[in-house]
Amino acid sequence: MSVLELKQKIEALSPKRLIAFDVDGTLVELTENPNLTTVPEDLLASLRKLGGREGYCVAIVTGRDEKALRRMLDFSGLWVAVEHGGLLFAPDGQHNEEQLSRDDAQRLTAFENWAQLELKRDGVELERKRTGRGVHVRKLARDDAALAALILEKARHKAVQLGLHPREGRMMFEADALQHNKAAGLESIFQKLGATSVVYLGDDITDFPALEKAMELDGLGVFISSDERSEGPGNAILQSVSEVHQLITALLE
Repeated sequence: MSVLELKQKIEALSPKRLIAFDVDGTLVELTENPNLTTVPEDLLASLRKLGGREGYCVAIVTGRDEKALRRMLDFSGLWVAVEHGGLLFAPDGQHNEEQLSRDDAQRLTAFENWAQLELKRDGVELERKRTGRGVHVRKLARDDAALAALILEKARHKAVQLGLHPREGRMMFEADALQHNKAAGLESIFQKLGATSVVYLGDDITDFPALEKAMELDGLGVFISSDERSEGPGNAILQSVSEVHQLITALLE
């Protein structure tokens, strides 16, 4: 589907339209070190401008935790779901935070300690989140795809062994203490806004529930295709992060 065709489909939806974006692989390109990724100021300004237009609301739904997302962008004034929908921020900053139990915290610590010993090497990045731990192998996979896949499988096995919830993504794996998915975060924002239509844009397995939820709500699930994952659920497809930027610009015209 072309950017122009998708723009026309979005404009045909009934206002109040909620347009929700994943971040990594959707608004910005995936990088070898996720801790260094940022959202350009001009892109953030365009998102705010779109969200301020009559008939439109903009939200961000991400697997990042609050600390990591704030490192990437200033999301004040936006609806945001972090931790795969586990924690929701209203534009005024209000939020409800689910606390980890002592057992959950101990499981995460055990996984992190194991990963530091068994997985830490050149090309592997360990990410520490409030409710989970991430293992990123994009840099390693460039040189040794088989070893990268083996590390992700080992991480999955250990997470399940510890009673954590496994979550797979593009060249990464997460061990989560709390089980959430982006569909819940998207639907919660949709309901709180009183939106009448919804569009969700995402690129990975972790976005599949939200893409399916958008279609369930008679909206648009827009899958962002890539060399790593060319197909996914959705009733529209864009071919790149660049086309997402083009869509935002087109909607502002």
